[in-house]
Amino acid sequence: MIVTVCKECNERYVGCHGKREDGSWRCQRWGEAQEEKAEERRRTQGEKIQKALMERYARENRFRFEKRKR
Repeated sequence: MIVTVCKECNERYVGCHGKREDGSWRCQRWGEAQEEKAEERRRTQGEKIQKALMERYARENRFRFEKRKR
C-alpha cells in the first residue's frame, strides 16, 4: 500500500487529492499512485477468482474420484 506518496511534497494543499471536472487528477503523483493501487486490486481480485476456481476444480475432482472408487 502506498502511504508516503505526498509525505514531503511541497505542492501539497487541501483538496489536492481530488479529481477535476474532466476526470483528471489534480495531483499527478497521487493519481499515479491511485492507478497503481487500483491495478494491484484488480490483479489481486483476479488471483482470488483463479484460486477459488482451482479449489472448486480440485473438490469436484476429488468427489468424482471417490464416486468412481465405490
